[in-house]
Amino acid sequence: MEIIVKPYESRYHESVIDVLKHLWDFPKKERMDRFDWLYESNTNPSFREPLAVIAVNEDDEVIGFRGWVPGIVWIDGVKYVIARAADVVVAPKGRRQGVFSKMTVFSLSYLRGKGIDGILNLSSNSQSNPGYLKLGWKALVQLNIWYHFRFRSFIPLKDGKVYENNNQRIEIFSYIPKGLVIPSDEYISFSMNDGQLDWYANRPNKQYVTSVSYDVKGDITSVFVIDISLKVPALIYSYYINDIKICKLAFNLLCRRVQSRIISTWGWALSNKQSMMLHKIGFIQIPFYEKLKKKPPILIRAIGNEEDVSGWCIGNKDMRVIGNWSIQMIDNF
Repeated sequence: MEIIVKPYESRYHESVIDVLKHLWDFPKKERMDRFDWLYESNTNPSFREPLAVIAVNEDDEVIGFRGWVPGIVWIDGVKYVIARAADVVVAPKGRRQGVFSKMTVFSLSYLRGKGIDGILNLSSNSQSNPGYLKLGWKALVQLNIWYHFRFRSFIPLKDGKVYENNNQRIEIFSYIPKGLVIPSDEYISFSMNDGQLDWYANRPNKQYVTSVSYDVKGDITSVFVIDISLKVPALIYSYYINDIKICKLAFNLLCRRVQSRIISTWGWALSNKQSMMLHKIGFIQIPFYEKLKKKPPILIRAIGNEEDVSGWCIGNKDMRVIGNWSIQMIDNF
């Protein structure tokens, strides 16, 4: 079989949706909605075009798809774009013929040509991980899962509730409010400005609840977003400045809205500030449970010359140095 790898084009839309049934175990309409949001509709503010490649055979039949999700990071006031490995699938007739490797290798030059500054894989598995390592990816650090356990409140909160506390205001939303402006930090971490959080809010078949606290000047002091469409609700985004007391109150109010006994979140190489915040609002880690799960590590890949330090850098930050990163869950694909 002849295998040709090339950038995704809209004329292959229907064929790709069909191939994705081997990856996404849900109805065609839901596959289409999710694909269009991630790739086809070009609404991701990080990059106004799809980041994806396909593999076709000699009959121009789609036998593989490899998708990437762009994310903005700010370093020393300069904006960079990282591509995260997202969906990859090979149709049954194309398996065991190197399609996965060909699409992944082709993606390196493809992403470089698009001006992407770094490549990251947050979701490798036991089957794909060895393949990535053979192709030059490097293991960076293990993913850390955090859990928050609580009793359900006898008085659940209603949406749209506003609370005043020491001249600070806390609002509870049954969605992700648009237009939130959140300061960036000095680490390689995803920026939720530039419309990023607004884009996530439009993900199909998802339901989010949010708490936002403001100081007397109206500036944001904390933001928490929980995905309640999951079996175990997950804190997909958190931010706070320095008032841990109002931070804890805002999170606890949001938990009363969620009404779940367990809330999870994940992160890796978290900054001391992020780790302290999770600990202060009641999240804990269960190391022995995570060892049992044996999840593969986070992977990174040089976008430039992998033999040169500069090839592994985003701005002046070396991706291979764990201390340069601070990533908490924003969403999973």
